[in-house]
Amino acid sequence: YDKVIGGFGWYAAPSQVPFVLSIQDITWSTEEAPAVVVPEPELPLLVQNWFSPSGYMGDGEDPDGQYLSSPQSCPDTAEGSVCTQFEYGALGDVGAAGVYWQYPADNWGDGDVEGLAIPAGAQSIKFTAWSNVEGQSVEFFSGISEAVDGYKVSSTVALTTTPTEYWLDLSGVTYDKVIGGFGWYAAPSQVPFVLSIQDITWSTEEAPAIPIEEMPGAITKRDDAAFELPYPLHAAFLPSGVMPAPAATAMTINGCSVEEARGLADCVAFGMTPNAAGWAGVYWHTEDDGWMGPAATLPSGIIGVSFYAWTDQAGLFRKFGVGDSGAGDTVSEVMSDVPGINGQQEVPMATEPTLYFIELATSPAELTGGFFWAGGVSAESSLFVAGVEFVAERPMGALGN
Repeated sequence: YDKVIGGFGWYAAPSQVPFVLSIQDITWSTEEAPAVVVPEPELPLLVQNWFSPSGYMGDGEDPDGQYLSSPQSCPDTAEGSVCTQFEYGALGDVGAAGVYWQYPADNWGDGDVEGLAIPAGAQSIKFTAWSNVEGQSVEFFSGISEAVDGYKVSSTVALTTTPTEYWLDLSGVTYDKVIGGFGWYAAPSQVPFVLSIQDITWSTEEAPAIPIEEMPGAITKRDDAAFELPYPLHAAFLPSGVMPAPAATAMTINGCSVEEARGLADCVAFGMTPNAAGWAGVYWHTEDDGWMGPAATLPSGIIGVSFYAWTDQAGLFRKFGVGDSGAGDTVSEVMSDVPGINGQQEVPMATEPTLYFIELATSPAELTGGFFWAGGVSAESSLFVAGVEFVAERPMGALGN
């Protein structure tokens, strides 16, 4: 060197902010520099110390960051813990967002950059999470994909406002150089949605067994839902009214798997096989075979119903509606004003979750037929319906009347 312009500098991609860096006594010296000791990852491994929350998805990809915040430190974090907080301040066109912790930052595995060589032996990823929205469904996962990381595990949970410990099961998973150490994805039922995640740890501890009622496939009522808007359909109704009657032997109704749910709450998968009638449909009732009641009492102020729906293949059409006049419901509306809708008021379905809205002419005090869908069935197919809610205002970006 001779005439030096850049005497010293630094650069960082902080795992969370505020990030405070202090540098003292920067000295050009005649002493030899000691050998640099690069720390090796070991178990248990704290994700926030090694991976960067850089993989923004959905509304989080907005270049101006107007929907999902950059990672912040949680207020009042206990000493010795690392807690990361995100604020989803407004819904964008996607209506859902998430973040991957990646190694190194912004690595999606589509280049030659390798992931972090985590030692073998991890049996689980444990973490503590909570949100400001009681019951908000969030999908947590690890591994970009089978193709990139050689594995992907995930679990969808309904968060509470109380810090709660959760686990991802890694037993039986083979991993090596991991790019996507951890991540989350959610379609919030209300905004602002604030998510806090603390001490994300790759652990040698085994994940506890999942109770049967929490496993994919179960469809249960949301008995803990507050009697206020937005009011989940599944707080009072379940999909039990199969149409027409012979179609009961040609349809399966199950709670969505984690992969199918895409992080959405109350996801139901309808598997259809062609039947003699050539069509099928389902009503949500308060109980099995509840075609004539009892009706469910609803919160006041409802102006419509919002929901997500999609199919496993393109080219399918489905009709959606609220209320059953044949059961005495004073409200009976079918979704309209969707591009491509046909003469039977069936909507062309996308293969990705799409947000819809059905406006109601009057606010129902009670309903027997809470919600329904119907459509032609000419081949084996699947329909997914999730996040159905009675609402007091139209959600931004929703399709429909």
